[in-house]
Amino acid sequence: MFLCVLSDQFFSFIPVNFLYIPFFIPALLLSVSYGLQVVSLFEAGNPMEAVRTGNMWAFLMVPCLTLTGPAKAAMTLLMKQWSEERFPPIGKTLWKGVRENWKNAFAASFLYSLSIPVLWYNIVVLLTSGSSTFGIVLFVLLCLALTLLLLSAIALFPSMVTYELSLKQHMKNALILTMLRLPQFLLVLAA
Repeated sequence: MFLCVLSDQFFSFIPVNFLYIPFFIPALLLSVSYGLQVVSLFEAGNPMEAVRTGNMWAFLMVPCLTLTGPAKAAMTLLMKQWSEERFPPIGKTLWKGVRENWKNAFAASFLYSLSIPVLWYNIVVLLTSGSSTFGIVLFVLLCLALTLLLLSAIALFPSMVTYELSLKQHMKNALILTMLRLPQFLLVLAA
């Protein structure tokens, strides 16, 4: 859907992206500032302070990324309408996408953003506990589960703007679709 829309509406994406990018600015600024702090603390030989700084970053990323959910739903609605060769006003369509999908998109992005602290704490536990076989296997399994969950976000937002279902049903359908079409979802992620 995206490539079809991109080829037809390339220049229309420019103003749309200017409306979409501000939702990601807090997460970007937070990641850059905390990332630089963590690197400098590791280089200074203070790994425990680096871990504490990383913990703060992981928790602060949750509200930053939660704010992006309604914007993703709005962008998905706009792309859906463009793919159906309907060209409504951009601002109205984006506002409609936010308004109609606010609750589900906000909750879904909150749940997806919780994967950051979970993954961070697993990395910290693995690095501090040594390299036990059980710890490594558990870490790999958790990383695979989180990857599957995050890949399901590719299908979640198109489902959300197309069908009137509960969030639980949307997430279940997105997860099932991801498992059934895993190679295609991995190609989308790689592209």
